Amino acid sequence: MDTSTFVTNNWRFQLFMKKVKRDIRAESRHEDVYNELLDMVCCFVDENLADGFLPEEAVKFAIKSMGSAQKIGKSFNRRINSLASVFGKNSLYNLLLRE
Repeated sequence: MDTSTFVTNNWRFQLFMKKVKRDIRAESRHEDVYNELLDMVCCFVDENLADGFLPEEAVKFAIKSMGSAQKIGKSFNRRINSLASVFGKNSLYNLLLRE
């Protein structure tokens, strides 16, 4: 089983993503955030496995190293809000975010 499949099916990762998504207001961005975080966690897991961690431990420590799910969600919202203010309320960018 490859790292991505293992991480995707891991209960810790699923719970982590559920918490992150809960704090992201733009639902249209959930998939993008999921894919980005999956890639990052997989990189950490691969490093942890190379360092001799058992697979479950590798995921646990990878997620722990990501930081708070709530902070990740809120940080994403701040980035979206700052971009929205740059492009303007009726810009195509903001219209796409509302989908």
